[in-house]
Amino acid sequence: MASDLLASLKPWPIEDIFIVDTVYHVPALPAIDWLSILLDDQVSLFGITGLLVPEANGAIELHILGGEYSHEEWEELTWDLVSIAAGRPWWTTFYLLGNAKHVNNVDTVKGELALHGVDATKISLSSWLDAVYRIFTQHMKPEDRQKFDLLLARPPAGVKVKTDASANRAALAALMSSG
Repeated sequence: MASDLLASLKPWPIEDIFIVDTVYHVPALPAIDWLSILLDDQVSLFGITGLLVPEANGAIELHILGGEYSHEEWEELTWDLVSIAAGRPWWTTFYLLGNAKHVNNVDTVKGELALHGVDATKISLSSWLDAVYRIFTQHMKPEDRQKFDLLLARPPAGVKVKTDASANRAALAALMSSG
């Protein structure tokens, strides 16, 4: 599974975000900070934006109540931020997290992470998820891994996937030059 390589190297600050009339600076956070919010059974948008830019939550609420910013815009921004930090689509992140905290997997995941010295206080969310992905796939047959990857890549019903036109053009150019 290919994740954003740069996101996996260390916790990086996320690009500044603009909400109505204010720019907010999103700090670099280690995996443990993200996991404290994302592993909650009831993940909240306020929890995520509060983690990233605590001063933004009050402003967001006022802008939504004032009709200057929609709940849908806020939700899209929040999931985009999770995707950036995770180095993979947000739904893939939540699928991996759901599997990691499942009662049948949690001890194995904790043990493997500890055995390999994975320190969530020092690495990025993307790197932590890379380790979890490896735990789940290290003993899979190629065809099972392919099925798992397809499952991870499938967005939830009703979610429209944004396409990156430049990435699509690059893929098409690579395809055309190989033939």
